[in-house]
Amino acid sequence: MIITRKAMILALVLLATSTVATVTAQVGYHVDKQRGFKIKTPGDWECIPIDINEKWIVAKFLCDRSFVARSGDFPVDHRPMMRVIVFPDSTRDEKKVELGDAGGVIVALFGKNPYKDYADFLRQTRSGFYFSKEDRGKIGKLDYQDLEVTFDKDAAKYRLVTWVFRTQDADFAVEFEILDDHFDKLAPIARKALKSFRFITREGGLASGTTDSGGIKKLDDEDLALMGDRKKWKAMHAADRRRIRKEAEDRAVQRYLDQLPDDWEVLDNDNCLVISHADPRYTAEVVKAVNCCRRWLDETFGEISDEYVMKTIVRVCKDYAEFRAYSMGGGGSIRISSSAEIDEIVIYKDTGEGTRGGFGSIFQSMGARYLHDKDRLIAWNLPNWFDSGLRNALANARPKGSKLEFAPDVYTIREVKIAEAKKELFSARELMTMDTGNLNDRYGVFFGESTLLVRYILDGARGCRPLKDFTTRYLRYVLEAAEEIDGRLPESRPAGEWKEPDTEKEEEEQYRKRRTATAGRDDELGKMVLEKLGFDDKDWAQIEKGLQRAID
Repeated sequence: MIITRKAMILALVLLATSTVATVTAQVGYHVDKQRGFKIKTPGDWECIPIDINEKWIVAKFLCDRSFVARSGDFPVDHRPMMRVIVFPDSTRDEKKVELGDAGGVIVALFGKNPYKDYADFLRQTRSGFYFSKEDRGKIGKLDYQDLEVTFDKDAAKYRLVTWVFRTQDADFAVEFEILDDHFDKLAPIARKALKSFRFITREGGLASGTTDSGGIKKLDDEDLALMGDRKKWKAMHAADRRRIRKEAEDRAVQRYLDQLPDDWEVLDNDNCLVISHADPRYTAEVVKAVNCCRRWLDETFGEISDEYVMKTIVRVCKDYAEFRAYSMGGGGSIRISSSAEIDEIVIYKDTGEGTRGGFGSIFQSMGARYLHDKDRLIAWNLPNWFDSGLRNALANARPKGSKLEFAPDVYTIREVKIAEAKKELFSARELMTMDTGNLNDRYGVFFGESTLLVRYILDGARGCRPLKDFTTRYLRYVLEAAEEIDGRLPESRPAGEWKEPDTEKEEEEQYRKRRTATAGRDDELGKMVLEKLGFDDKDWAQIEKGLQRAID
């Protein structure tokens, strides 16, 4: 089903009768009544959607034409960008940063606003710059801070022209990103827009991101807290679990639709929601690819559990500049959006790869999310050989008719063939049992062989009885082994290190931290799975022949 923004207006009005219109249109102006400001945007600049989880950036616009940087090592296309960023006073005193351990990786957990002001925001989200201008100005009675920021360590040299306006309880930074080679031509256009900035009567709060539609619950509600407690979740009836997941999916989809600019197209079906600014032909190719991959996932992994797998949400930007503008958020320089329980996959039309551009990243993300929805304990405990092989197989897959076709990449073939010539290949038993922590320079061989073996299994493992109908059986044994091992882990936690998880992501962080406290756990899990499979020497001999077929 194809929907455009205009076709949704009536439905959104009915859903949101109790909400304040966040943004309205005046000729040439971006008017944000919720936060109380307006600004005249340059010419035909395009409105870029805001990530539904964004907390600081409230508006983005991209120039309708590209400019070429010629001062770097090679020519770079760049489309000037405008952003409005809000820093409420109310969040400045909150905890700035807390370091935590998630599976051996140090992660930074921020409060609502880890930034003191715009300068601090830049220091934490960008690099390789200096302030080339710091001044003050005045428009009528409105004071502002006049800043220029120079970047000279990127592939292209560019500058930011930013004016920071102060209201009674917040700073509003309006930022333009412009190539240095075209600064004299474009800076006056930016300053003309900046001079049009005005505060207006505020009709809502300063909270950034998209507001929820009237009558639709937020994503981070009690249902999602329940989804974060696996024990309670699994104790529920399958029909109730499906209903809660479907309701969470519907709320997430609605939030994406709420902040959709007029000229973005929406294609919605049971498998996916594709939000596209690319041309219709490429958009149709993306939908076809997603549906093809989902059918394959259902056929391959559908019997692992009775859990409902939520639809895939894909945003298709029309080019890299738009992708970059959308993906640059307040949480970092480039990041991919993720709403509480549904990951959004963001790609762009890559003309260098034709209709396959970006499809591998879609398939990889779909595979990871599918296993997570089927049972996150499987996703978190997938043995390295199968995990690596599956990810690489999906990264190099392509739709062919209604089927998904797998083909190893050139790098995989090269690594394996070189190792074969040197007689340095791993055996199938080694691949499926080894500890990968000390592979060092042999990881490429392990990765390549794993890809070929997993692909062989996924293609039906012809001529190898032990690997026939292997996938569902193997993953169920992974789940059983993980549950057995976790059942022996102590439940006690040091004071201050434990709280009941509110979401699946919090539970995952806590679970990974808990796993790292048990040395040799992954090795034990792998051996337990093989014991459950019950392969004897004859089986292993057939599997070795199957691996050789995959390599040949």
